[in-house]
Amino acid sequence: GSQIHHGLGTAAAGGSWNTFARDLQADLAEAQPAMTILAVQAFIIFGSGYVDDIRLFSPGFTVSGVVGGEAAEGVVLTLSGDASETTASDGAGYFEFLNLPDGTYTIVPSLSGFTFTPSSETVTVSGADPAPVDFLARRTTGPSTVYEDAEDGTTAGWDIFDANPTGATISNVYDSGKASRFIRLVSCPSLGDFRISSHSMTV
Repeated sequence: GSQIHHGLGTAAAGGSWNTFARDLQADLAEAQPAMTILAVQAFIIFGSGYVDDIRLFSPGFTVSGVVGGEAAEGVVLTLSGDASETTASDGAGYFEFLNLPDGTYTIVPSLSGFTFTPSSETVTVSGADPAPVDFLARRTTGPSTVYEDAEDGTTAGWDIFDANPTGATISNVYDSGKASRFIRLVSCPSLGDFRISSHSMTV
């Protein structure tokens, strides 16, 4: 049969280790375009030298998707299952995992300060690229500071900002059903402005 020869070039004789990669199917297509490689039975090497780590890589598939919503770039996507990888979304929210073999994979997005819908997605690769996997990011609420919870039993800090008409009242009340206290604001007859500290609230 036909033989195809590919020299390694003068760099291979430099006295240091080198890595060489070939697309065997593309090499075969140069001589026999209609042929497809089904298996590799042996490697034939002409000449003297040192050889290590001869590896075969099967063509893989791509799992990709887009992160949208309130975050796009910099979302970390973690892939687990029949392979494990981590990548990050680009400025348009796009991400991809390349050269994956057939198998089942779970993708989990993460970014501090955000939640994602769905929180994870499982895909199956079976002889082709699966449908894109998309996530929606939502910003989470930061830590809260209690400004007023009425549990001190007083109305300290509160005042009637607009006392016209008169009759508005502010009181601290205990609710036995909730087993907690609350601030009761009563305006007269139907309007009144109440203020706590420097924050005005119209009731």
